[in-house]
Amino acid sequence: MDADFVRELGLEVLDIWRDGLRLLPLPDRILQAGDLLRVRCNLERLQRLEGAYGLKLVANAPAHATDEPPLLVELVLTPSSSLVGQTLRSSRFRNRFGATVLALRHRQEMALEQFADIPLQAGDAIVVQIERERLQELLRLPDFILVSQVEAARPRPVKALLAGVIMAGVVLVASMGWYPTAVAALVGALAMVLTGCLKPDEAVQAIDWRLLVMLGAMLGLGIAMETTGAARWLTVNLLSALGGLGPIVVLSGFYLLTSLLTEVMSNNATAVLVVALAIEVAAALGVDARPFLFAVAYAASASFMTPIGYQTNTMVFGVGQYQFSDFVRVGLPLNLLFWILATLLIPRFWAF
Repeated sequence: MDADFVRELGLEVLDIWRDGLRLLPLPDRILQAGDLLRVRCNLERLQRLEGAYGLKLVANAPAHATDEPPLLVELVLTPSSSLVGQTLRSSRFRNRFGATVLALRHRQEMALEQFADIPLQAGDAIVVQIERERLQELLRLPDFILVSQVEAARPRPVKALLAGVIMAGVVLVASMGWYPTAVAALVGALAMVLTGCLKPDEAVQAIDWRLLVMLGAMLGLGIAMETTGAARWLTVNLLSALGGLGPIVVLSGFYLLTSLLTEVMSNNATAVLVVALAIEVAAALGVDARPFLFAVAYAASASFMTPIGYQTNTMVFGVGQYQFSDFVRVGLPLNLLFWILATLLIPRFWAF
């Protein structure tokens, strides 16, 4: 803690590697020549280290195969936690729990650096790196609730080429139409596991079961809408409102309806629900159903206005620290633009 680069640059030493052993950077740890330090700081401060303070940047740190990879864990402070009201520095968090804090979410704001002196509150979330044996000790305390756990698996460069070949094969088979996409993807996933590119437990963890349950439930909703007559009721009302204005206006209405539904439902479920309506409306108007089906397909996949309308929106929502209003501000003009373009261009490519 007395080193010049620690005090003057304000960086944080995460760990020290010495003779193949990982050491915690305790305040009284004495540095030695040849020590490999893993630090956290911004890029500008990191560049100032080169040639200064007797330090040298190492682009690729040597791997220590004998060491168990650490875990990345997200924890939430409980109301009864002894850390409430303290800071990470005053509580001597690293020395006390043997864990390195990588990020802190405090009052819905994410801090990636300079958070050591922020007073902690109940509900604050911290992302820590911790050894496997220390994690069990930490979870026995009443201070934390485990939210998520990700094992920092070591890269497998030997399998990289093989994984790339399997991925390219899946894309080729699906794009050429030799086998259905679902079959090609399933075979590719099995090949990844059988060849060792992916471990079985990693494959299971990669499946988002909540998403599968949601999709299954929403598909069931679409079937229920059809069997109960709700789909026909919507069809009759849509026809009565727009049918007399021509098929282009009806197509535009279908696109708008699908676009609004997909902002709060999954795109798969929305498509299943609205496609049945589109086919019935096309039959009632006596026109080809293909323009309506393409309108539904495009609208169901063009969800920009909410963070819950599409999987990728949800994935970047928390990581990018976006607000709901950010999606509305950027997504609403995009949705309107796509609506206008679809209304004008779909009838040109697929005539009624």
